[in-house]
Amino acid sequence: MPPGLSDLTAAQAAMVEFLRIDEDLIAAAAEGTEVYTDDRTGLRKWALGLTLRAKDEWLRRAIDDPDLALGGELLRVFHAETKSARACRQRTVGELRAAVAKHRALRERAEAERAAKAKTVADAARRKRLDALAKRVDAAWADLEALVEKSAYEAAIRLAIDLRDLSRRDGSSVPFAALFEAMRKRQLRRRGFFDRWKRENKVERS
Repeated sequence: MPPGLSDLTAAQAAMVEFLRIDEDLIAAAAEGTEVYTDDRTGLRKWALGLTLRAKDEWLRRAIDDPDLALGGELLRVFHAETKSARACRQRTVGELRAAVAKHRALRERAEAERAAKAKTVADAARRKRLDALAKRVDAAWADLEALVEKSAYEAAIRLAIDLRDLSRRDGSSVPFAALFEAMRKRQLRRRGFFDRWKRENKVERS
């Protein structure tokens, strides 16, 4: 297994994403692999110990290809030729699949925990927003109608959703439905808003 697999470069990460390589497979395969280090002392000693013929070849490459990232290429060859004895042991396909399953389970559990935490935070923020809205329901309905009149439909939809959810939370959706229908009759020309509201409720029911 090549060193550095646990710390992909941006180009390697982009290739993994483009080829849709399983990220859990990469993580499992990287277990126990070496990490690239910028061993300048070792690199310098190795480079100075090269034969004159090898040094001439590196000079020729630098002259023939001035865009070559010579330092990085030297480091790559240095690592390849001085590979540590702590090589990653070979694993069977079955062992690798088991490692993939372990990584996937750990990742999915971590993702579920993050999602649950985010939902808890979002729910608390929503409760706080609805509590504040409950103290100014009449003014909020006036704000909603003003937003509809100004064709500010995005903000109007968000406020209407909050008013609907507040009414449900407090025990009944009938007051909301009655007030909303009264507003619709006053704002018959604003069909765009009411069409969007209909789609919003259709998505919710589905």
